[in-house]
Amino acid sequence: MHEADQGAWTGEISAAMLAETGATLVELGHSERRAAFNESDAAINRKVHSALGHGLRPLICIGDSAEEKRWQVSRESVVRQMKIALYGLSHQQALRTLIAYEPVWAIGEHGTPASPQEAGVIHQALRQALCERFGHETGTVSRCSMAAA
Repeated sequence: MHEADQGAWTGEISAAMLAETGATLVELGHSERRAAFNESDAAINRKVHSALGHGLRPLICIGDSAEEKRWQVSRESVVRQMKIALYGLSHQQALRTLIAYEPVWAIGEHGTPASPQEAGVIHQALRQALCERFGHETGTVSRCSMAAA
């Protein structure tokens, strides 16, 4: 999805157009889009705001690279991605978003699935960050999904 409502964005579609088709959910920030189209965390944030503004529910994808895992900064990386994606949202808007964690290092033929412990550490870090930003009630009921890939 493109963040702009109008314009010549070949190969892209706006949130308004998605809503017109009856779509209710839009996936944003997938690792393939981040890599192939160089989508930044700030661009994901603009798309989240656009999606919510048109009544769509954003599914925000976050993940850590093999290098981040090796340097043991996975928690910091995914929390940063989530915080930037949710920047400027109200409590109500945050409740409408979905967070999907998929470790980039676990994807594909040569990937190694994340262990329950690895996913648990990330889940706890995301929950804590949500509670710090939006309060305990919003932070604990927000939806976070863990994919081991």
